[in-house]
Amino acid sequence: METNEKIRIGISLNSGAPPFWIRQIIGFIAHNKQLKLNLILSSNVDKNINHFFLNNESGPKPFLYKYYDRFDRGRVKASIEPYKCEVQFDDNSYHEVISGISRNPESEIDLFIHFMNFRLPPYIYNRSKYGVWQFFRGNSVKQASPILGFWEVYHNKPTSDVILTASDSISRPGNSLIETSIRTDETSPYRNAFKMSLMGVTLFTYAIERIDRHRPSRNTFFSNSMERPITLSEKFHMQPTNFQVLRFLFCQSLKLIKKKITNNRHRDQWSIGVSEDTQILLGCQKPINVNWYIPKCSEFIADPFPVKRDEKISIFVEEYDYVIGRGHISVMELDKNGKFNDPIPVLKSEYHLSFPFIFEEKDKLYMIPEQGQSNRIVLYECINFPDKWVETKTLVNNFAGLDSVIFFHSNRWWLFTTKGDAVSQDNNLHIFFSEHLSGVYKPHPRNPVKNDITSSRMAGSIFTHKTKIIRPAQNCFLRYGESIKFNEILLLSETDYKEREIDIMCPDEKSVFSKALHTINQIDGLTVVDGLREIKYV
Repeated sequence: METNEKIRIGISLNSGAPPFWIRQIIGFIAHNKQLKLNLILSSNVDKNINHFFLNNESGPKPFLYKYYDRFDRGRVKASIEPYKCEVQFDDNSYHEVISGISRNPESEIDLFIHFMNFRLPPYIYNRSKYGVWQFFRGNSVKQASPILGFWEVYHNKPTSDVILTASDSISRPGNSLIETSIRTDETSPYRNAFKMSLMGVTLFTYAIERIDRHRPSRNTFFSNSMERPITLSEKFHMQPTNFQVLRFLFCQSLKLIKKKITNNRHRDQWSIGVSEDTQILLGCQKPINVNWYIPKCSEFIADPFPVKRDEKISIFVEEYDYVIGRGHISVMELDKNGKFNDPIPVLKSEYHLSFPFIFEEKDKLYMIPEQGQSNRIVLYECINFPDKWVETKTLVNNFAGLDSVIFFHSNRWWLFTTKGDAVSQDNNLHIFFSEHLSGVYKPHPRNPVKNDITSSRMAGSIFTHKTKIIRPAQNCFLRYGESIKFNEILLLSETDYKEREIDIMCPDEKSVFSKALHTINQIDGLTVVDGLREIKYV
């Protein structure tokens, strides 16, 4: 929904230079034609707090942590360069934007983003149509600043949670407006905090886009948009002691040594397998009786999608070359004895290609491979099976869609995909829809319809089981592609989406490929899956 009325936004800032993630949010507001930065409130109370999310504690960091933090920042600086926010906003652009913004508390606003830790006057809550928004960290702890990301790494927490809340009263901490998790960085608190901060930027863009589509009233917003109430806790909220830092350094040193030794001798390798067990989808805790293909050590095979032509079954896969560092789409034939022929390339690009979702419509065969690096979701048509494919339509532009699947339901084409953003590529589910396969695809008004690292990213084609519509999804809680969850779609419309988890499938610990499982499909009583193992290489 577009309107000439801009959403007027107020923010709180300190007197110093704000951290990069706040500048990115301000940049997003400045570049969006539907938004207007209308008010800045500042205080000198928090002028010494200058990076990441903020908390209410004060006082210096322990000297051991101070030196470790400096070392950690320098150690991982190069590794965080590839992470890019959606809107780049340098210091000059920042100062140019904020220089003309009103500091008058009487300025009209529709929402207020409270970045700092000083107490806001009550009238800000009352006058702001969509309340006061704040960022919180996981386990319902108010987002911390000098040690953001540390305790999650210290306690080996699998995920680090980021929550954006909205409150209509100074006496209440507010409810969760949108929340998600990223996998915790195993070795660097600074890199973990950096990713959490970028995730905060992403959550803000999601939340503000939802409001811009609907423009709800204040009552509707606070009645329908909230996920759950937030209660503050002191867990993960304290400064680490010098003893805790020493313990942390010892454990991290052992972890880094072990990781370096392992990485020098081993690598992960995906491959595909086939099973003739027809009950392998639902009600089966792990894939059984699987005949696995063993790839060369220099490659992996993943994301199997089967097609039947002339009584032969062909399986389209991602074939990844470790030497080149990029994947392409290949096809493998399955003979009558259930044996795989070696993969033959059928589609290559300057971009990484994977997840070749295949479907048929009006006697034509189509493919939607993942090519997130192109920032598009593209439809290909087969003009000579199996190795001649041509690009026919960009379904969604300016969107780095990952593992996209299309599904026809209620006279609409529904495109399920995950946005490959700068932080996490596994924790969001977006839907687009169109009346025609090659038509204009509109974003679902509730996008992302799901923010859950355990069941968002697609794991194969959507299928029906009896009267149920089932969406397989990757569980990426402990690692990428850890296992597969099956979700029953309860409601799919142009205004709403609901699903519930009904089953889960984990890799077979006795299998050759026992580390992970992230794609599953069926055809003619055969089930194809992929699995992960660890191999030695020279």
